[in-house]
Amino acid sequence: MPEVFDAETLALARQLCQAALGCPEELITPEARLEEDLGADSFGRASLAALMEDQWDLTIPDREFLAMKTLGQMLGYCLAHRGESSPAAPDQ
Repeated sequence: MPEVFDAETLALARQLCQAALGCPEELITPEARLEEDLGADSFGRASLAALMEDQWDLTIPDREFLAMKTLGQMLGYCLAHRGESSPAAPDQ
């Protein structure tokens, strides 16, 4: 069963996708596949991930990032882990 997101989250996801990928708003749905539906190449995926990381103050591990195939998977991860950014390296 697909995850359900509130209207505010979906509106923000649309803004982030348009900024990172330049894709039409009507294509941006939780079920949209990043590469096949939204046209994300590796740079676009990385750009979208960076925007989401900044928005929700988190770090998406490479292993998790590579496994994400849909926008809904990315959103679900971000909402579940928001505020969990990796701690900064201590000053030397």
